[in-house]
Amino acid sequence: MSDKICPLQDELSEVKAQIYSGTTVHRHSDSTHHSSSLLCSVHAELADIQRWKCNVVVSDMPVNASADDDCSYFTKLCEENLSVKPIIAREHCRRLGKISGDKPRDKPRPFLIVLQNEQAAATLLSVTKDLRKSDDEYVKQNQPGSY
Repeated sequence: MSDKICPLQDELSEVKAQIYSGTTVHRHSDSTHHSSSLLCSVHAELADIQRWKCNVVVSDMPVNASADDDCSYFTKLCEENLSVKPIIAREHCRRLGKISGDKPRDKPRPFLIVLQNEQAAATLLSVTKDLRKSDDEYVKQNQPGSY
């Protein structure tokens, strides 16, 4: 992610410098509007990248009746198998992908977990290797690197 942020930040700084120096902004309202539109787009992209840093996608997690039940299951999984209890933004969590109506799926759809902040996501990801030591066979066998 940082390799995407750095060029955007450089571009944003360059656009700001050009705007303040007046080199690209002409007195015409169209070019001013274009520059501010570009600046808004860059800010929106940076905001999206920051928001995505709070996300963790969990694969092979059993499907529950609702996203709230999935969140509860995930919280319990963390309490029982990891040294962290992440604070989840439940209203933003959901299953990813399309629901297959014709045939049963072999694997559950990935579950998007949205955490309170970037640090919580980084902490959670740093302890996931502990899942290899789980007493639960399903958890032990369905984690990254075990395929």
